[in-house]
Amino acid sequence: MGILPRRRAPAAITATVAIGLAAAFLPMAASSAGTATSGSGQAGADVTGLSAQLSAYGDQRLSPAGTVQPGAYGAAWTHVLGMPVHGDVFSEVTTQPYNSDSLHFRDQVASNSGGGAGFSSGRLGALAVDPNHAGVLYAGAADGGVFRSSDDGATWTPIADHLPALAVGSLAVMPDGSLWLGTGEATTAFENYVGSGVYRLANPATATFSTADRVGGTELESTSIHEVRLDSEAGYVFAVTSRGVYRRLASAPQSDPWQQVLAPCEGIGVSQVACNTDPRYWDMANDLVVQPGSGGRSLVANVAWRSGANYNGFYYSNDAGATWHTANPTGAINPKEIGNATFAYAADGSKLYVVMESPILINDAKAKSVLAGVYVSPTGNVNGAFNQIATSTELAASGSAMKQTTIGKVTSPASRPGTTSRSVLTPTIRTTCISGLRKSTNPGTAARPGRRPGGTGTSACRASATPCRRTPATGT
Repeated sequence: MGILPRRRAPAAITATVAIGLAAAFLPMAASSAGTATSGSGQAGADVTGLSAQLSAYGDQRLSPAGTVQPGAYGAAWTHVLGMPVHGDVFSEVTTQPYNSDSLHFRDQVASNSGGGAGFSSGRLGALAVDPNHAGVLYAGAADGGVFRSSDDGATWTPIADHLPALAVGSLAVMPDGSLWLGTGEATTAFENYVGSGVYRLANPATATFSTADRVGGTELESTSIHEVRLDSEAGYVFAVTSRGVYRRLASAPQSDPWQQVLAPCEGIGVSQVACNTDPRYWDMANDLVVQPGSGGRSLVANVAWRSGANYNGFYYSNDAGATWHTANPTGAINPKEIGNATFAYAADGSKLYVVMESPILINDAKAKSVLAGVYVSPTGNVNGAFNQIATSTELAASGSAMKQTTIGKVTSPASRPGTTSRSVLTPTIRTTCISGLRKSTNPGTAARPGRRPGGTGTSACRASATPCRRTPATGT
């Protein structure tokens, strides 16, 4: 497997970034020049000033607390494109892949250096396999854009560098061969950047994304797109976002806006749902699934804030998303314990599988895992009754990443609340399913797509008799 070629930013973008950084540091430089303070006191002041400037930038753009209004990203991008461009050619000098496992540093208490991370990248937000082109894969980095591989992952090429936002939440190859990109990293650890909407690339095997590929208007700016789902029988595309569920006709003109159809706290889709949490955490939609055999009419969605809120729950629609109802799951699932969850129906729609986090465990400092469990509704009904088919203890004993690995006082990423907030399961036949939970993997000697080095690689489907069609997003 080859080494990922290092990224080469276009000259225009590089110049813009340089100008932006210079502008950001001017106030601090002026402040430093105006004082005679030197030594450690000045160094401390510089660090404090830099931290404040970084916070002033990040606090407005990080999910789920980002407050940049829809439309602001587009306006800022238009301004950037109108800025002067420095025309020189830039050449790259940092050509060595990032080795996150330092050979000269070992600290068994405070660091996992030496754990075998090796050449790696920042975390991945999404993966998709192109069923129409052999060997073609697409990978979305948490804040590094989209990459394409045409040789089963041996080498990668960036294909989304000219979009306003490089944070990736979801990727989906549609039946017509197009690649749909949902921007905004789909996790909520307060270090994840929001995006600029949904984009559709008609010929992803050869083309690259541009701003002209955006689907809809500004309504999905400053959100995280957790999933893009197609309801082909009913003719709709759904965007599952950090501000609820949005819908649009698949046949609608590209510029037609998305319509918000489910946002419990806003009273959209359902009414009389109490929301007892900070408005920044309202209406976190995590997944949506269409029941096979229902003509595209029967949908199930999870809307929940991972730390717990009154609106947390399963919601269902019997009319392709026009109206919604609050489910009351019975059996092994406690409605009061519903957190971030993902769904999958059996191929014939006869069973509904759920992987679910527990807000109770997230808020328990002594909890070894935040996973409530893996469940199945044998009838396919979202109200159950549900049976629990796996616990975190059982999964750990099976050899999965749920097993804790201790390095001094440091535990494996699989046990950390906030970074295990998204899990996916994929049923391959009527009675068999594969649950893909986040895990820390050793990416070996190949650098993976990503701009932020030092994270973990990706967790792929394992030990399956059926090829894995879609690999879930992973995190550190």
